[in-house]
Amino acid sequence: MKKKIISVLLALVMVFSVEILTVNAEAEKPIITIGRAATTLIEDYETNAFTLILEESLGVDIQVEEYSEANTKLNLLVAANEKLPDVINFSLDDATVTQYGSTGVFVPLNDYFADPDLAPNFQALDDDIQKFMLSSTRMADGNNYSMPQYGVYFPNDVATGRMMINKVWLEQLGMEMPVTTEDLRAVLEAFAANDMNGNGIDDEIPMMGSYKGRGSEPIATLLNSFVNANPRTDYFYPENGVIHAAFMEDDFRTGLEYVRGLVEDGLLDVASFTQTEDQLRAIINQEPAVVGVLHARHWYIFNKPADADASYMEQWDHPIGSQYEYMEYPIGPKGGESTVIYYPSFPSQLYFITKDCADPELAFKLGDLGYDPLNSLISRHGTEGDNWTTDPEVLKDFRGAELNGVTMDPKWVLLNDPWGYAQNKHWQQQYPGYFPMDYNLYLGVPKGSKPSYMELVYAMDYDKVPDEYIGKLTYTIEEQEELSFMQTAINEYVVECMTAFVTGNMSLENEWDAYIDELKAMDVERYIEIVQAAYDRTK
Repeated sequence: MKKKIISVLLALVMVFSVEILTVNAEAEKPIITIGRAATTLIEDYETNAFTLILEESLGVDIQVEEYSEANTKLNLLVAANEKLPDVINFSLDDATVTQYGSTGVFVPLNDYFADPDLAPNFQALDDDIQKFMLSSTRMADGNNYSMPQYGVYFPNDVATGRMMINKVWLEQLGMEMPVTTEDLRAVLEAFAANDMNGNGIDDEIPMMGSYKGRGSEPIATLLNSFVNANPRTDYFYPENGVIHAAFMEDDFRTGLEYVRGLVEDGLLDVASFTQTEDQLRAIINQEPAVVGVLHARHWYIFNKPADADASYMEQWDHPIGSQYEYMEYPIGPKGGESTVIYYPSFPSQLYFITKDCADPELAFKLGDLGYDPLNSLISRHGTEGDNWTTDPEVLKDFRGAELNGVTMDPKWVLLNDPWGYAQNKHWQQQYPGYFPMDYNLYLGVPKGSKPSYMELVYAMDYDKVPDEYIGKLTYTIEEQEELSFMQTAINEYVVECMTAFVTGNMSLENEWDAYIDELKAMDVERYIEIVQAAYDRTK
């Protein structure tokens, strides 16, 4: 009996020893806490496939803290001097980054990026990409405080101004695609004068867009036939290195006169300046088609049927969407070749190591894992085999992008893309990484399929990017303070007056000079100087 008791005790000791060893092993694994914006699209960070890949790669335990109001939560934590997570992993604007970087809340990362032991994946990127990512996220004090994410997708860079024309209507009239602004007016007049949709009702809308929908704002798009007018840069543009305010120039005024004429003659629907993109969507999805020229960035504005499969393409399969095709910006009275409204994609700042991180080098290594091409892909599309594949047997039925008559060989194909749904495969692309255009060019689409949205945009716009353009501007703290008193007020005043001028609520003949005087009173000349300084610093 005594031997039996001893045996039981020994067995219990062994069990307890194993449990203690397991606990100790877990305790020895470094913990990295990460603050992220709460989302319903990620089911469980602890079991998320991307989390597990990061943890296994570096031998760490990732603990995610979710914030329902992420920016507000960060501000409250800093203001209360409470302990911060090791890493803040959500997007912040430059002003916030500058503020928290200069006050020591965020750790400068310049030396880390330069260390091959800490940044092996980042340093494996092309030199030009490294330089661009760092220069684009370097604050005015010379420091990089974030591990950025950079995705290149050309259609997004030229998505601000878009016009689609109903090619069926154009063919019915026997008219050519409009080339000049006067051609466009003639086509719109013909659309207005005829029962284009054949329903016996005078319901045709020659041209329509929406208010504040990226790519659907008619004024901004039409103005570019007269002057370089980019709403993404607040209507500033460079010429020979000098910044100009388009909204103060005679060509801008001439463009507004043209748009006003369209509105006055009922060729551009006045609802375009007040309705939302959802309201525009409701109008253009009705049958038969009622809009001749549509301002919208892409065919996604046409409703996809609930039972549509992955091969469904609105520009080819939608009963109304398939009637439209892109049209180039019409050439204005000055002639010359048309360009596009161009605003290139820039790296976003979304991974910051905080002052309370006990091991910032380890936290940096964790972020650097995102620059591994495989991890970048996983962070957006999920895991290989389940969500995408590079299997040659699968790829043989697909093709890559077709550009300039050349069809590329595919390198990967999506099997089951979990984007936009509650899932447990990735982190919604909110992590350091690099997504080259190659990901899209070599993504397989079924052989024999019609051109994709990307291919259509490339064919029309790739050669029309302006030689000079304003990209991301970085301001000093002093400049930010000055701009806080004028930037929003001036920008809102310009947009408000643009709408008033084209709708007749302000007179271009009698109130243009007063408009210019008011801008000067709002210190617009100093505004231009600050933009020029930032452009010189970051171009």
